[in-house]
Amino acid sequence: MAAASDVWPYLIGGFIICLALSINLWLNKRLTSISSIYHNFFVPEVPELTSGLSLLAGLVFCSTLFWNIFGFGEVKNTKVVPFESESAFFSGLSVYGFLLSGFLVGVGTKVAGGGLTGHAFCGVPRLAWKSLIATITFLAVGFLVSSVKRKNATLTDNSMSCVALNIDPRITANVFMVVAIVVLLLVLLKDRNAGNILSSFLVGAILSIGLMISGLARRTQVINFLTFKDSWNSLLLFVFLAVIGGNGLTFNLFLRKHHHEHNHVPHHIFNVIVGSALFGAGLGLSGLTIASALVVSPVYFPEVLIFFLLPAGFGNLAASYIERAINWVRGVADRGGSYVRHD
Repeated sequence: MAAASDVWPYLIGGFIICLALSINLWLNKRLTSISSIYHNFFVPEVPELTSGLSLLAGLVFCSTLFWNIFGFGEVKNTKVVPFESESAFFSGLSVYGFLLSGFLVGVGTKVAGGGLTGHAFCGVPRLAWKSLIATITFLAVGFLVSSVKRKNATLTDNSMSCVALNIDPRITANVFMVVAIVVLLLVLLKDRNAGNILSSFLVGAILSIGLMISGLARRTQVINFLTFKDSWNSLLLFVFLAVIGGNGLTFNLFLRKHHHEHNHVPHHIFNVIVGSALFGAGLGLSGLTIASALVVSPVYFPEVLIFFLLPAGFGNLAASYIERAINWVRGVADRGGSYVRHD
C-alpha cells in the first residue's frame, strides 16, 4: 500500500487540475478539451481560436517557468519531479512507436470528441454516459497495448536516441517562454475581450502545474500505471480520484446554478467507442496525450513536435476520412437492422 508521503503529490496535482478546469467553466463558461483546442488549428474557420491560443500559451509558459526553476530535479522537500530525464523520456519506445502513437492520439481524440481531459476529467464528473464509456474504453485499450507492446521490438527499441538532436533545454525553454508571451500579447491586440484571454491564459498555467505535479507529464509514470506487472504503479489513481471527485462537485454546482452551455459537439456512441479505442492505443504506446506533449515540448524539443504533435495533426486530418468510414458502417448496420425489424 502506498505511503501518505507518496500519495499527496498526486492528490494535490489532481486538485490543481480540477481547479483549472473548474475556473474555465466558471469564468469562461466552457468545458476544457485540450485535444479539441489543438484540432482547431487544422480547421480553416475556427470559433474562439484566440481563447484557445491563450490557454495553450499559459500551458507552455508555466512549463518553461518550472523548467527554469527546477530543471530535471525535484521540487525541494517534496517527491515531485516535474520533468524526467531525457534518457528516461525517450527510452522504451522507438521512432515508429512515437509516430504511431501521435497519429492514433490525433485520430482518436478527433473521432471520439475528446480524450483524457475532455471525457475523463470533464465528462465523467457530469455523469455523461458517453464519457463514461469513452474513459472505460481508452483505459482498457491503453492497459492492453502498454502491457503487450513490450513483445514488439520494432515499437520498443531505443532508436529515438539515434535521431535526437540534443538541443540544450535551457535554450529551447526560454525561447518557448518568449513565444508564449508574444502569442498572449498578439491575442490581446486582436481580441478586445481581455478578461476572457487572460482567464484562459491563467487556466492553461494552472493546468500545466497540475499536469507536472500529478505525474501526467512524465510519460514513464503513465506507462508504469498502464502496464500490469508485479510492481504496478497505482498512484495515478489518486489523480483521477481528485480530478473527478472535485469536478463532480464544482461542475454540477456551476452547471445547475448558471446553466452554462456545453461546448462539445455531440458524437455518436459508435464514434466515441472507436475513437476512444484508437486514443487508448496511442496512449498505451507512449503515455502521452496532446496536453502532456504540449507541456513537455519546450524541454524535449524538437523531438516531441516532430515525432508526436505533428503526427497527431496528420491524424486529425485523417480523422474525417475515418469518420466517413465509421458513418458508412453505421449506415449499413442501421439498414440491416431496419430490414430485420420490417421482415
